[in-house]
Amino acid sequence: ATQNGQAGTQSNAILFGGYITSAYQATCLEWDGSAWATNPASLATRRAGGASCGVSTSINDGFMSGGDLSESTVYNATEEFDKSINTITKAAWASGGNMPQRTNLAAASGSQTANIVYGGDTGPSWTTVSNQSVLYDGSSWTEGTNIPGAESNMGGTGTQTAGIYFGGYPNVTTTVEWD
Repeated sequence: ATQNGQAGTQSNAILFGGYITSAYQATCLEWDGSAWATNPASLATRRAGGASCGVSTSINDGFMSGGDLSESTVYNATEEFDKSINTITKAAWASGGNMPQRTNLAAASGSQTANIVYGGDTGPSWTTVSNQSVLYDGSSWTEGTNIPGAESNMGGTGTQTAGIYFGGYPNVTTTVEWD
């Protein structure tokens, strides 16, 4: 899948949503360090290009916000993933607070309850690139400091208070640290 969401580490990760051969996906896959397996928990809404982040330790948590539902529909809903390996309860996606604006192809750093989303496309035609950042606390969003330039389709990693994003459109060689 392209433009999928991801969270975790090299030995415990999840991959969700995305776009495969003209179809938007809701599927969630888990990586245990050696093989992929389908997780029965799927996103509530099929989408690609949403900002995603999260950690995988004894509890898997993930997050996907924004994205696109079609070539002309940009989304602003948030979904949160939670799975505990210490209980029998299966993993599940739950609805979170909506982003302040519809965003596609943004980068994210942090966890399900403390993350930052930066940049992205805010228009339905993917031509309105943003320099906005927003912070999420697990239930609501607040405006952050604008990033140095309007960017979309970047990679991001780190935490809400010490992150980095890199690459993207239109400046594919850009690397920006967030603290």
